[in-house]
Amino acid sequence: MKLLRDKPPAHYILQIDSFSLLLKILEKSDAKSYDSMTFEACGYKWKLSLYPNGDQKRNAKGFISLYLRIEETNALPVGWEINLNCTFFVLDQIQEKYLTIQDVCGKFRHLYALKKDTGLSRLMQLDVFKDEENGYLIQDKCVFGVEVSVNSYKGRGECLAMPVKPSSATYTWKTVDSCKSNEMRLSDVFTRQGFEWDINQLAKKCCGFFIYLRRLKLFPRGTEANKGKNLSLYLESLDSKTTLIVYAEFKLRVKHQLNGEDIEKTAEHLFTGLEGGWGFGAFQSLNDIADTSKGFLVNGTLIVEVEFVRISSVKSFTEGCGN
Repeated sequence: MKLLRDKPPAHYILQIDSFSLLLKILEKSDAKSYDSMTFEACGYKWKLSLYPNGDQKRNAKGFISLYLRIEETNALPVGWEINLNCTFFVLDQIQEKYLTIQDVCGKFRHLYALKKDTGLSRLMQLDVFKDEENGYLIQDKCVFGVEVSVNSYKGRGECLAMPVKPSSATYTWKTVDSCKSNEMRLSDVFTRQGFEWDINQLAKKCCGFFIYLRRLKLFPRGTEANKGKNLSLYLESLDSKTTLIVYAEFKLRVKHQLNGEDIEKTAEHLFTGLEGGWGFGAFQSLNDIADTSKGFLVNGTLIVEVEFVRISSVKSFTEGCGN
């Protein structure tokens, strides 16, 4: 059953500022769906799971698929069961109304240990969704939502912010005796050495991104696969416990100290807090780095930089989000 209404979803909103970027991120990550942050409704923890290209396992190619999944079930009693009804939402930005789509026409769904999600594999045809005349995807922006019919709850939501180009986002790190040791080296966090002002400004603009990506990791003589052959350089996430997703396009470089050309490589990555970092195991040949005539290693000092080109993150509305 489909209806239009003015009132937004009471329990959760998923706002996407760049649908095309989401598709790109999922493709690069070899993922089929985007899972929201965990939210609470009706005394339980949930996530929204969006399949922008359709859930092909449920024969939904060419559709948008949207599911509600219960989380943190270890805290529930053994043999738990939940009966619920949920309504999904898609914002019609032209009429400024929400299209409401009710799961199984008001009938209750049954969740238990072996079945933890419910939803609509064919929420909407993809070509209908992408047609701007229909109002669901306007200037690459869209909004989804959900209500769970158990009891009232204060609504919460998240924003998948569009990537922005920071006004100033370069961190420079000088490391001494860099090629004499096999030990891994870590830079200071980026809020030191006069970088604090820039970081605070960017965190405000980009929903706290720099809380989660704050230092460089250097293997002067390479990681295991490149040991003795190449210098290895990574951007590291400090908070391995966070579930916030952060997309970054950034440049890693070794500075030329004799007015020559820097060694520079560009990377894109979806940081989820599950990995320690992202970069290049074979950033540059050790022969080039160690050759002092080439100007990268001067008086035993190597200068390494990271420059953020574009950054984007997911942030709760309650914590503030905006460009």
